[in-house]
This record gives sequence, C-alpha cells and structure tokens, in this order.
Amino acid sequence: MIFWVIEKLSAILSDTEIVARQADSPVVVRVHWRVTAQDGTVTGNVSGQQEFTYDPAAEFTPYDQLTEAQVLTWVHAAMGDQRKAYEDMVLQQVEQRKAEPITLPLPWHQPKSVIVEPPSSNDALLGGNGNDTLGGLV
Repeated sequence: MIFWVIEKLSAILSDTEIVARQADSPVVVRVHWRVTAQDGTVTGNVSGQQEFTYDPAAEFTPYDQLTEAQVLTWVHAAMGDQRKAYEDMVLQQVEQRKAEPITLPLPWHQPKSVIVEPPSSNDALLGGNGNDTLGGLV
C-alpha cells in the first residue's frame, strides 16, 4: 500500500501584492511531502519538496481552509510523471528490504528451556519453628 502525506507547508507573508489580493492569507510556495510504501512490517520512504509560484489568475484557497487532499492534488499535478517514479522507488525499497537476509542468533547460543515445577505440598522447610528468618536477616 502507498501513502502520501504532507509534512510541512512553507508560505510567504510579506509580498505586498500577493497579500493585498488574498486578504492577508499566507500563500503556499513550498510543500514538503513524504511517500511511503508498506507491506506488512516492511516499509520504504521517499521525501521531498515541491515548489510553487503564485499565480494571481488561479483559484485561491485561504491558508486556513486548505486540506491535505487539496495540497496533495497540487503536488501530484506539479510532479506529473515523477509521481509514478517516486511510488515505484518506494515499492522497490520494500522489495529489496524483504529480500535482505535476516540475522538470527547462533543456534548454539540459544537459551535452554528451563522447567520450573512448583513445590509439592509435601515439601517443608527444615528446622523451621515459625520464628526463623531467611538468611539470618532480622
């Protein structure tokens, strides 16, 4: 399974022309993203950033109304065919990691099973008169 997430947005606040047109809303100029592929417990990741240039003719969504889905749509559109290349890259990472040999403990260093049996009701402390302490501690 492949997951895309937005990790951070960078915006501009100080461009007077942009801010005046957009009612003082920050304008996103860079999106930091991460794509992850996962198969069971094996994962692969690629992260990067996508730059954007303000286009006054484009539809504008105020910063506080943006959704991750909307921003991902921008990123994917800007990437074009590169999106598939990133997804293929993380899938390849997963397949490589699944094929890597694993390290196992040495068979002669395996802990031996120890069976501990509870004491039977016939077992009794020798020499006990009810006033003794263990190990000489008082």
